Amino acid sequence: MPSATHGSFIWQLGANICDNLRDLGRENEQVCDFTNSISNVLSSNLFLRDYDSTQGSTGKVEALRMSDTQFQHESATYPGVIVEVALTQDAKRLARIAKDYIYLTEEAIQVVICINLNSDNDSTISVWEATYAPLPDTDQLELFYEEVVKREGALTLYLYDFALEEFHQGIPNLSFSIPYSRVAEMLNRAEMIQLNRNAAAENEPVSRGAKGRARSPESKPEAMPGEDKL
Repeated sequence: MPSATHGSFIWQLGANICDNLRDLGRENEQVCDFTNSISNVLSSNLFLRDYDSTQGSTGKVEALRMSDTQFQHESATYPGVIVEVALTQDAKRLARIAKDYIYLTEEAIQVVICINLNSDNDSTISVWEATYAPLPDTDQLELFYEEVVKREGALTLYLYDFALEEFHQGIPNLSFSIPYSRVAEMLNRAEMIQLNRNAAAENEPVSRGAKGRARSPESKPEAMPGEDKL
């Protein structure tokens, strides 16, 4: 089961991204409909399909993934932004995870944010995005993925990251940034919750001054007025 550190951190980061999207929509009418169409669909199932760089998707389901959180336009097939959070992962594995998300959705997933919450070392954030490069001696483009150069002191996302071009035509590519100091605060809060839970598991229950606990009634609970039976 995921730890309280893991769960709390993901919830805080997801809520912060949603808040920033809504703020952009309130500040700029041009993007309001778009930002309101983006939802945090949490760790729901993602079916990734086999992909050939020259032939496209083969249609075969290659993998089932449940990312830690994901942001999807209501009319899109796939989320545009994925977040993966790990307590201990090496950089190569995080890169492979990003590659799968981008390659096996034919770039429908635009950006993959990989966050490694190391307890012994400094935590790291890496951001991967889809890109294209020309194939030698052809007029075709090949899909690649690359790590984004980190902006000083902040995680920066753009509206175009959240959906394919067909969903954001005619709107400006506004951005928002979450300072790394703010991300560190989220992690500190999440770790405090975990420490408190660990203490509760290790220590004797604290008396709250109650004399006892009433026994549960033997009778069946009454139905709520107007309640339909299942």
